[in-house]
Order: sequence, then C-alpha cells, then structure tokens
Amino acid sequence: METAMEFYRAELKKSPRAIEYLKGRGLTGEIAARFRIGYAPDDWQGLKAAFPDYERQGARGVRAWSSRTKASATTASATASCSRSSTRAAR
Repeated sequence: METAMEFYRAELKKSPRAIEYLKGRGLTGEIAARFRIGYAPDDWQGLKAAFPDYERQGARGVRAWSSRTKASATTASATASCSRSSTRAAR
C-alpha cells in the first residue's frame, strides 16, 4: 500500500491540472502532504511502473483480495444476523 501511495503522490506532483483542481477546492500543498493526497492518472495500468513484478503478482493479488472481501462480507452478515436475533430476544 505504501508503494501505491507514493506512486500516486508523485503523479500529483507531475500533474499541473490536478494541482490546480486541488487549489481551486481550497487545498494547499501542505494539506495535500499532510493527508497524503495523490492523483490517479487516466491510465489503465498506471501502477505497473511502481511494481516490478506487477504481471506475476496481479492475479494472485486479486484472488487474495477477493478471498478477504468474501470473508469480511460473511463475518459482517453473521454479525448482523446475531445482532437482529439478540434484538428480537430482548423484546
């Protein structure tokens, strides 16, 4: 995540249009730095430059993310279900 953040922060510094947009919204360079604001260029595989093994790791990373997302959704669903059951029992 740190590598991606640094990539996007560097992209912001290279984009006068993005900088002007932020200034127009009242954000200073100090605020952008403090909150680590970056810019995602209009490029389908922009992060490829930041990760040397992007092609090899890509599919595995998606599978890992997908598994975590499914596990989180299942946990959230179970928690909500238990919460509803507890509320009904208390009535």
